[in-house]
Amino acid sequence: MGLSLLGAILLFLSFVPFWGHSAFAFLAFIPYGLMHKRKAKVFHFWLSGLVFWLLALYWIPGTLNTYGNTGWFIALLGYATLALYLSLYFLVWGAVSVSIRNILAFFGAFVLLEWLRLKLIYGFPFFMISHALADIPFFLQVASLFGQWGVDFGVLAVGAAVVDRK
Repeated sequence: MGLSLLGAILLFLSFVPFWGHSAFAFLAFIPYGLMHKRKAKVFHFWLSGLVFWLLALYWIPGTLNTYGNTGWFIALLGYATLALYLSLYFLVWGAVSVSIRNILAFFGAFVLLEWLRLKLIYGFPFFMISHALADIPFFLQVASLFGQWGVDFGVLAVGAAVVDRK
């Protein structure tokens, strides 16, 4: 369970606007790779996703209450519902983890799930891995060649290499 919380926190920190935040994007997937290697329970992946989305979407209740005039109960209900929905992608990733042995395919499944998150049910284009690297010119150049998904897969391939020590 510690790895799932560590992964969620590191992933959240990769999007926090401070100098060096993009390094956390590379570090965040090492705990997930270790979870895959140790055959962690699907629940731990889901819990990690829930914690990540609750941290990442912290601004939603205040925005809904202030600008949507919803009241705090509805704002918190909307926030919790959105976080629960988005954590289902981590749940699916955990379920895929059980059936995939290859760590590179495991991380590729995450990129596919990010793409699905963008395409399904009106999409949710926030907090993609490549967004954490958008302020680094090198990764902008990589994105111009391989697109956002190429950058995502490259970050995850680094995590896979660290976990496999290759």
